[in-house]
Amino acid sequence: MSAEQAYTGGCLCGAVRYRIEEIFDAGYCHCSNCRRSTGGAVGAWAHVKAPHFELTKGEPKSHATTDAGARDFCGECGSTLYFRAADGSFHSVTIGTFDEPCRVRPKIHICIDDGLDWLEIDDELPRYSDNRSPHPDERGV
Repeated sequence: MSAEQAYTGGCLCGAVRYRIEEIFDAGYCHCSNCRRSTGGAVGAWAHVKAPHFELTKGEPKSHATTDAGARDFCGECGSTLYFRAADGSFHSVTIGTFDEPCRVRPKIHICIDDGLDWLEIDDELPRYSDNRSPHPDERGV
């Protein structure tokens, strides 16, 4: 991917920056961990395989939130940047930290059973009760 096609982003204060070569999937997560870490009603994320993600500036702080991985954030401004898998295989980068977030369109809702009962979802995207969703090529959408 050329430099013009790559996705870039970072925290609010600019202390941490990243570059992404390829996005595997993108969606909304309704789990309580995503709500608490982002401060929003849902988390919007882009799933990136680790070889396609590169920190280009700074070193985020990390907080292990589950056995599955940790959330990395800026130690200066507190911006939640991504969830990092414990096995190092992928990052789920918060779409709001992209320089051009409109380039990344969510394709799925996960952890819908943990969502807020007052939140009305008005789209036709597939919904999954937990975070185990089919491969994007197998969704039939």
